[in-house]
Amino acid sequence: MLFDGASLALFMIAVIMWGTNVIRGMRSIALNEYGEDMGKVESMQVLAATNTIMALVLLGVLTLQAGQAYAEKKEKEELEKMQQDAIADKAAGGAGGATAGSGSLGKKKGKTVVNGGGEKKKV
Repeated sequence: MLFDGASLALFMIAVIMWGTNVIRGMRSIALNEYGEDMGKVESMQVLAATNTIMALVLLGVLTLQAGQAYAEKKEKEELEKMQQDAIADKAAGGAGGATAGSGSLGKKKGKTVVNGGGEKKKV
């Protein structure tokens, strides 16, 4: 969710910049109408700077999407490993008890059970 939200935010920044600076700049260049405070050179510089910033923002979107794919791949591998370990623990548990690497800290604690005759017995 974090990757998707951040990617959407960066993409929206690029769209807003495109809508405000690039479209306005391209219109002023095409119609040869520049403002009193900004000439042709300054308009082209703003357009070039906007395109550079947009390229970096969209590169950030690609990086976030690649990071999300990597995180999902690692999560899947980890889940498969945990499932294999659980299967191995079940097999080891049914074959004669816990082992040091089975996740039960290598010790099996005994339980005290009272049978029907009142005797206490450690299991």
